Amino acid sequence: LLTVELYNNHTSNQNIYGSPYITNIFPHETFASMSQVFAESEACELTEAGFKPVAQNTTCQLIQVGFAGVGFDLIIHSRDVYGNSRRDIESDNWEVFVHGPKNIGEIFHVSKDGSGNHITTIVPKNSGLNKVFITLNGEHAQGSPFEMIVRNSEVHGPSCFVLNEESLAATIATENNTIVVQLVDKFGNNVTSLHSLAPNVDVSITTDKENDITYTYDMLFGEGLLRILHIPKTTGYKNLTIIINRLEVQDSPFEINIVAGQFISNQATAYGDGLYHSIAGEETEFVIQTRDNEGNAKKGFENDTSFKIILEILSVSLRPKLNNTDWGNDEVVYGAFEYIGEGMYMGRYN
Repeated sequence: LLTVELYNNHTSNQNIYGSPYITNIFPHETFASMSQVFAESEACELTEAGFKPVAQNTTCQLIQVGFAGVGFDLIIHSRDVYGNSRRDIESDNWEVFVHGPKNIGEIFHVSKDGSGNHITTIVPKNSGLNKVFITLNGEHAQGSPFEMIVRNSEVHGPSCFVLNEESLAATIATENNTIVVQLVDKFGNNVTSLHSLAPNVDVSITTDKENDITYTYDMLFGEGLLRILHIPKTTGYKNLTIIINRLEVQDSPFEINIVAGQFISNQATAYGDGLYHSIAGEETEFVIQTRDNEGNAKKGFENDTSFKIILEILSVSLRPKLNNTDWGNDEVVYGAFEYIGEGMYMGRYN
């Protein structure tokens, strides 16, 4: 309402003809540092003065914590240098640029929404500290650049990879073997904490032979690692498949060579004539095959393995006395063992 009054030495406070006038005062051009940025939220409502919290003791501000791959809207409320809203004025050329720890940055499109504000949807991809730059003609909006902590997305099997793949080539049966997997989301971020939308990680490892492997696993979140402890039962060349969250990890399946575990004496087997009959005074022999706890044949030399032969005389054939002395039940047996390869030892005695 614009009032024009006549004022002189004789008259005061008299409106001129037509006064007061209805005047529409438009805001000045957008002034970046007076313009405000808000995260769209049900906790906020839009008023002529800007976004206001619906509940007490809450604030309406740019989101500070997000998840990789999860988009959210930012609303830019343009104002002039005096703080006047420019919601009903033509669009401004706002630019939104997000710089993450792993890339040089990403530009997001800005458009005008139905309420007259500018809006952009940001989908962060890099976990860690990101900076959000919101500028108009090179000048920052109020509070820009904003800091935003982005957490990793859920674990993505095909993005995960085995760190100690070389050690898989010498897997040992009947013993704990360790596989270390780097947990990664589909955006290439190491998974240092579980996503709130996917609070569990499903892990499965198998070989060509059904029910041939048992395993347990745990997660080292500080380093984003998955540690798998597995115990194969049988030996040989096999394909090892590692599945995380229903999808195989990089390079799976892995070709591994499972060798026999620790030698267990009560699993060893022996064969040969010397076990069942021999001729007095002549050397005879038999073979021992060393085996692990699951009965897998050992293939290598055991440095700390030794054997001895105990021959207990159960009956003695009738023989004349020697110098009027009985032969007795004592028999001195000379035995020797020789490693002949493939985890086998040749035993000889006389």
